[in-house]
Amino acid sequence: DIHPVRMPQMAEVEPRVRATVARQKMQQEAMRRLTEARREIAQGKTLDQVAAELGAEVKETSEFGGQGAIPGLGNIPELVKAALSLQTGQVGGPIADPQGTLLFQVTDRKGWDPKQYAANREQTRATLVEERLGRLEAALIAQRRRELNVTYDRQLLEQFGINPEQPG
Repeated sequence: DIHPVRMPQMAEVEPRVRATVARQKMQQEAMRRLTEARREIAQGKTLDQVAAELGAEVKETSEFGGQGAIPGLGNIPELVKAALSLQTGQVGGPIADPQGTLLFQVTDRKGWDPKQYAANREQTRATLVEERLGRLEAALIAQRRRELNVTYDRQLLEQFGINPEQPG
């Protein structure tokens, strides 16, 4: 259906407006409470203690870098930037995202190690070259099979223990 442009009646939009306002108020309250909690942590409480008082859950994520999502939380660029700017043991936040509001503590940092990079550089390069050559070889073989219209005797291959469905 095509409807002409019009201003909706208040009764039509009221439920969405109320839900949006309620969500904004909850987020403001969460930001206020977490700002207070951060002050309490600065005064000596632990993140676990504050979380228990607030009835909140403490989650630990696996390692993450400056690009991509945080495991278990998703893609929150503001959180990634803030976390990577802090040192081990420091607390950051509160940060709001569509799922809620959070405080965080940096428990470990691993920097880029030029010595480790130099030691693994050639091995990594050789592995990548080998993978790319393998893909190229498989693609060339598949192309030649199509061009030459190669067929297989399924029974014969199975007698030799070769899976006829597997390429190569």
